[in-house]
Amino acid sequence: MKNQINQIMKINTEQTKKAALMIRAVSHPVAQQIIKFISEKGKSKVNAIYHELEKEQSVVSLHLSKLKKAGFVSCEKKGQERIYSLNMDFLDKFNKTLSEIVK
Repeated sequence: MKNQINQIMKINTEQTKKAALMIRAVSHPVAQQIIKFISEKGKSKVNAIYHELEKEQSVVSLHLSKLKKAGFVSCEKKGQERIYSLNMDFLDKFNKTLSEIVK
Protein backbone atom coordinates (compact mmCIF):
# COMPACT_ATOMS: atom_id res chain seq x y z
CA MET A 1 0.00 0.00 0.00
CA LYS A 2 2.81 2.42 0.86
CA ASN A 3 4.44 1.73 -2.53
CA GLN A 4 1.17 2.59 -4.30
CA ILE A 5 0.94 5.87 -2.39
CA ASN A 6 4.53 6.69 -3.33
CA GLN A 7 3.71 6.10 -7.02
CA ILE A 8 0.68 8.37 -6.82
CA MET A 9 2.74 11.09 -5.18
CA LYS A 10 5.21 10.98 -8.09
CA ILE A 11 2.66 12.54 -10.44
CA ASN A 12 4.38 15.46 -12.07
CA THR A 13 2.11 18.46 -11.67
CA GLU A 14 3.77 20.41 -14.49
CA GLN A 15 3.20 17.54 -16.90
CA THR A 16 -0.38 17.20 -15.68
CA LYS A 17 -0.99 20.92 -16.28
CA LYS A 18 0.51 20.67 -19.77
CA ALA A 19 -1.64 17.63 -20.59
CA ALA A 20 -4.76 19.44 -19.39
CA LEU A 21 -3.83 22.49 -21.48
CA MET A 22 -3.47 20.31 -24.58
CA ILE A 23 -6.75 18.48 -24.07
CA ARG A 24 -8.68 21.69 -23.36
CA ALA A 25 -7.19 23.35 -26.44
CA VAL A 26 -8.09 20.57 -28.83
CA SER A 27 -11.44 19.56 -27.36
CA HIS A 28 -13.36 22.69 -28.34
CA PRO A 29 -15.44 22.37 -31.55
CA VAL A 30 -13.98 25.58 -33.04
CA ALA A 31 -10.45 24.31 -32.42
CA GLN A 32 -11.36 21.05 -34.14
CA GLN A 33 -12.75 22.99 -37.11
CA ILE A 34 -9.53 25.00 -37.30
CA ILE A 35 -7.38 21.86 -37.24
CA LYS A 36 -9.52 20.26 -39.95
CA PHE A 37 -9.37 23.41 -42.09
CA ILE A 38 -5.58 23.70 -41.86
CA SER A 39 -5.14 19.98 -42.49
CA GLU A 40 -7.18 20.28 -45.69
CA LYS A 41 -5.85 23.65 -46.94
CA GLY A 42 -2.30 23.64 -45.60
CA LYS A 43 -0.66 26.79 -44.28
CA SER A 44 -3.41 29.33 -43.71
CA LYS A 45 -3.78 33.00 -42.89
CA VAL A 46 -6.02 33.93 -39.98
CA ASN A 47 -8.45 35.83 -42.19
CA ALA A 48 -8.88 32.81 -44.48
CA ILE A 49 -9.65 30.62 -41.49
CA TYR A 50 -12.27 32.85 -39.91
CA HIS A 51 -13.91 33.63 -43.26
CA GLU A 52 -14.16 29.97 -44.17
CA LEU A 53 -15.42 28.92 -40.74
CA GLU A 54 -17.78 31.91 -40.58
CA LYS A 55 -16.58 32.77 -37.08
CA GLU A 56 -15.57 36.05 -35.52
CA GLN A 57 -11.89 36.87 -35.96
CA SER A 58 -11.47 37.18 -32.17
CA VAL A 59 -12.89 33.67 -31.62
CA VAL A 60 -10.59 32.11 -34.21
CA SER A 61 -7.59 34.03 -32.86
CA LEU A 62 -8.34 32.87 -29.31
CA HIS A 63 -8.43 29.22 -30.36
CA LEU A 64 -5.35 29.56 -32.56
CA SER A 65 -3.52 31.03 -29.58
CA LYS A 66 -4.55 28.09 -27.38
CA LEU A 67 -3.63 25.58 -30.08
CA LYS A 68 -0.25 27.25 -30.52
CA LYS A 69 0.46 27.31 -26.78
CA ALA A 70 -0.45 23.63 -26.56
CA GLY A 71 1.82 22.77 -29.51
CA PHE A 72 -0.74 21.79 -32.17
CA VAL A 73 -0.01 24.66 -34.56
CA SER A 74 2.90 26.90 -35.48
CA CYS A 75 2.68 30.54 -36.45
CA GLU A 76 4.83 32.26 -39.03
CA LYS A 77 4.81 36.05 -39.06
CA LYS A 78 5.00 37.82 -42.43
CA GLY A 79 4.64 41.53 -41.85
CA GLN A 80 1.21 42.08 -40.35
CA GLU A 81 -0.01 38.61 -41.36
CA ARG A 82 0.05 35.45 -39.29
CA ILE A 83 0.22 32.16 -41.16
CA TYR A 84 -0.64 28.99 -39.26
CA SER A 85 0.34 25.41 -39.97
CA LEU A 86 -0.15 22.14 -38.16
CA ASN A 87 2.65 20.53 -36.19
CA MET A 88 2.12 17.07 -37.67
CA ASP A 89 4.80 15.36 -35.59
CA PHE A 90 3.21 16.75 -32.44
CA LEU A 91 -0.30 15.72 -33.56
CA ASP A 92 0.86 12.19 -34.34
CA LYS A 93 2.59 11.86 -30.99
CA PHE A 94 -0.44 13.33 -29.17
CA ASN A 95 -2.84 10.92 -30.90
CA LYS A 96 -0.65 7.88 -30.20
CA THR A 97 -0.22 8.85 -26.54
CA LEU A 98 -3.92 9.53 -26.13
CA SER A 99 -4.77 6.20 -27.74
CA GLU A 100 -2.53 4.42 -25.25
CA ILE A 101 -4.15 6.17 -22.29
CA VAL A 102 -7.77 5.71 -23.38
CA LYS A 103 -7.69 2.06 -24.47
